[in-house]
Amino acid sequence: MPNQQEWFHEVKYDGYRLMIQRDGARVRLWTRSGHNWSDRFPLIVEAALRHRSTSFVIDGGAVLLGVDGISDFDGLRSRQHDAEVQFYAFDLLVTNGEDPGAAAALPKAHLACMLARRIDGIMLNDFEQGEIGPRPVPARLPDGARRARFQAQG
Repeated sequence: MPNQQEWFHEVKYDGYRLMIQRDGARVRLWTRSGHNWSDRFPLIVEAALRHRSTSFVIDGGAVLLGVDGISDFDGLRSRQHDAEVQFYAFDLLVTNGEDPGAAAALPKAHLACMLARRIDGIMLNDFEQGEIGPRPVPARLPDGARRARFQAQG
């Protein structure tokens, strides 16, 4: 059971894992296997270029949302909606050429500040930080997850 601020609860959408790398006017989107998908998701690239910070690396996921707000992985794989794909950010790896902090909470706090001014195309992935001291794990989490239209995994 989590008992420190060292844990996070995050919603992970069905999508592709990507990193956004911005260096001045150049933005690249990297897959986990090292492929450059910058041409594939123009909305994400445009959003990164509109951001005030001109140097960063953000880890997250490329997600296509349906009209119901649920991630549509089949639609994402079809490539028919690449211009609509958005980025859900979960970690700030580098900002202005520097690591934002070694503690797990610090990059999350920096990322939240960085993305406070919402830019269409890049969103902060919702997360909840643990509290100091024991925190009970809800016994009915799978039911709650189903009510929120998430599939319990395990």
